[in-house]
Amino acid sequence: MITLGWFADALPAEPVVLCTQTANGPSMRLAAKLGFIEVERFEEYGAEQWFGVWRPTHDE
Repeated sequence: MITLGWFADALPAEPVVLCTQTANGPSMRLAAKLGFIEVERFEEYGAEQWFGVWRPTHDE
């Protein structure tokens, strides 16, 4: 299984981003649990979308 920490080590200059519909509760909870931070919300495909980014911390 590839982890976010592995990705950060392999490609340190590349951000990890995520986009999901705000109505998708399970995806929103997982994003929060993994430490994704909201960058913006926007309307697309007739629904509110959530765009977030993950950055490694020093203890990862």
